[in-house]
Amino acid sequence: ERNVTAFYCTSYFLNDLDVKLSSDNATWTNCGNVKVTDLCTDDHGNNCVVFYGAMPCRYLRITMRLNTTSTWWRYYAYVSSFGVYEKNN
Repeated sequence: ERNVTAFYCTSYFLNDLDVKLSSDNATWTNCGNVKVTDLCTDDHGNNCVVFYGAMPCRYLRITMRLNTTSTWWRYYAYVSSFGVYEKNN
């Protein structure tokens, strides 16, 4: 189990995402929905979701929805990077 403080996800045509955390992969805690316009940016230019405090978990479930208003999303919709930040004990 880790103490997750944030994660980043770089993706073209991302509209919003749902975030859930779990310690056992059976019971999930819903952390809410995040619009791409509400994401912050880390020192490397990655779009980040930052939690208000360290969240203990072993599993992180992210459901992403694409912005399908552009016809280009069918050709360029992908995740180019993903990572998790954690607080050391």
